[in-house]
Amino acid sequence: MAEENSDESKILRMSMMGMSTDQIAEVFMMDAAEVVKILQRAKKFTSKDQKSGYHPEDSTQGLDSMVKRLMTDPKEFCCPISHELMKDPVVAGDGHTYERSCIEGCFRTNAKSPVTGVVITKVLNPNQHLKSNIMSFKENTVTEIMKVAPGLPPKLTAKLLARAEEFVREQLPDGSARRNLSSLLLLKMKLPDTNRNETIQEIVSLLVQIRDDGPLLQFLHKADESERLALLPNLSEEMIARLCTAMQTSPTSFKVLIEKEYICRLASNLGDTERLKKMWDLLLANSMDEAGEWTRAAAVVLAAFLDRLEAPLKELDQELLTFARAYLEARQDAVVFAEKFFKCDLGISTLPQWPPHGAGKILSHLAFQLSFGEEKVQLLVEAQTLDREEAQSFQKKCEELQGKNAEQQKGIEDLTKLCEELRRRCGDLEKTCQILQVLSGTSFSWDFSAYDFSNFSQGERKESDKFQICSGITASIFLYPKGDSQSSPGQAAVYLNVDKDAKVKFRCRAGRFEKTQESDFSKDGNQAWGWLDFIDSSALRGATITVDVLSVQPANSSLKFLAPGAKV
Repeated sequence: MAEENSDESKILRMSMMGMSTDQIAEVFMMDAAEVVKILQRAKKFTSKDQKSGYHPEDSTQGLDSMVKRLMTDPKEFCCPISHELMKDPVVAGDGHTYERSCIEGCFRTNAKSPVTGVVITKVLNPNQHLKSNIMSFKENTVTEIMKVAPGLPPKLTAKLLARAEEFVREQLPDGSARRNLSSLLLLKMKLPDTNRNETIQEIVSLLVQIRDDGPLLQFLHKADESERLALLPNLSEEMIARLCTAMQTSPTSFKVLIEKEYICRLASNLGDTERLKKMWDLLLANSMDEAGEWTRAAAVVLAAFLDRLEAPLKELDQELLTFARAYLEARQDAVVFAEKFFKCDLGISTLPQWPPHGAGKILSHLAFQLSFGEEKVQLLVEAQTLDREEAQSFQKKCEELQGKNAEQQKGIEDLTKLCEELRRRCGDLEKTCQILQVLSGTSFSWDFSAYDFSNFSQGERKESDKFQICSGITASIFLYPKGDSQSSPGQAAVYLNVDKDAKVKFRCRAGRFEKTQESDFSKDGNQAWGWLDFIDSSALRGATITVDVLSVQPANSSLKFLAPGAKV
């Protein structure tokens, strides 16, 4: 017992020294969860424990120190300005590392180091090594919290889970982050003050997105029936379809609930025959239910959509065909049942004909399944009557279509002639366009009034939309608001970027600034030419840069295309 208390005392001290539960568990070759139990049990020390070396202050501080450690941001990972964990750490000219947004905010008011107070350059370099260490710290913290949280009191658990959730959500939509977040939310659901409905919806959404059906099914089986019913209407049809597929090997009441929801989603839009057939297959698969509800639903669909289903009637049982016959004889009954089961009437109330086309086949196949008698004869007579009425209706429609076809034939011939004339004119127009499309445009303006360049650093570039300067040759404007790497301080650089080899003469204008040059964009593989010091950076706000293309000579061509009014 003394040795056991000695080990627990060591575990307490290790935790107070800042060692993680995983590290302590590795030293004592035990589970991390057992370490948490020891830290928790330490608060309930006995008088016998005191004689063995336990101290009240150590007992209390053991668990508290672990929670405090997990809730504390290491100072070396925090920005000296915000004192918060850095997400985008950069090294400034004073050698110190800051959060990018914080140091850039300081530079907008002065150029002094926030730490030393000395004037420094505004050049910032990413600190990838520190960023990687911060990411590792967050990942390790989340991992440890997920291990220790289940064994802690609810208030401490909620506190730690909130911190872990904040770290994980920063990494979304990464697949690993989705898995971790779903695990955290599952732990969060066990807390007394959690909004279970909202949490359940997010958990299902995450599990569907990571496409891992195992955890999803495990979670849904644990959820309460009321929670499942509240969840389904808020899920997308895609999620319902995936759940339906995942539940095929799980013959439970929840499987039927999912399939019923999916059928109702499909029923809301049956214009696509593939959706109709999916619904039909699910109805048939569940048509052996004791209450007969699914069989009746299949019968309604069969009666309404026989011509689109192409269902093998000879393979359907007598009960289903009997229900279908009843709905063919009573359209309103079909509407009422459809609205109850499918949450819509399937369009039955607006069908132009009832019984629909082909309904006689249902009566014929039902008759063939009956032994000879009065009912069988009656069914065959009804089927023949429906078929005769359909044939007469079909013949009348054919005669009407033939008359319309004769009227339309002349119109088609006239339309054919008109199309040939239009085709000829389009050919002439295309030739004209090819002649005119030599120099697509001569002047292109880029308005900066919508841009804020205050956060740009030297060497950072903004590119305009692409525009055509000649047939087959496009260009864009490169702007370095704070200058290129070789620009003078306070000067913005402007270049014309051309995607094909060519010699281009162009003029660049911005207010009182105007410069012209002729450059060979094929020389030395350089596709961008312009000026390092074109305009004062301070003059960019609300300015407009205009590029006038004066001439273009494509590579390997002796022709030079001139803008109107331009001289050779």
